[in-house]
Amino acid sequence: MTQEEKQLLLKDLCARLPYGFKYQVIYDNRTPQSVKNIILDGDFTLFDGWLVHEIKPYLRPMSSMTKDETRKYHELCDFDDCDYTGREMYFITVEAIDYLTSIHVNYRNLIEKGLALKAPEGMYN
Repeated sequence: MTQEEKQLLLKDLCARLPYGFKYQVIYDNRTPQSVKNIILDGDFTLFDGWLVHEIKPYLRPMSSMTKDETRKYHELCDFDDCDYTGREMYFITVEAIDYLTSIHVNYRNLIEKGLALKAPEGMYN
């Protein structure tokens, strides 16, 4: 894992702490530990003794968003009737990113980069 990937993962994990998330710890011999859940309640076991590259959060693909979740996400985006070419445009807002983070969506493509695991269906229900 490159330093840039470690920084991206750490940035993403820090943003998810207030919402709680499930993760897997990879030991040196690459045997995964059982799924754990962390919630920001004073228990920082996520980082206690583990390096960031040994942790892979479980995230939901954007394609797993329900119609209600997609609708709410679009409501939080800033909509502009049209741009200079006449096309409709959406601008992602901080509130929209916070919403995606709170529902554990993989908006930074961490799964595709090998930095996160695809959450099984229903893991965050």
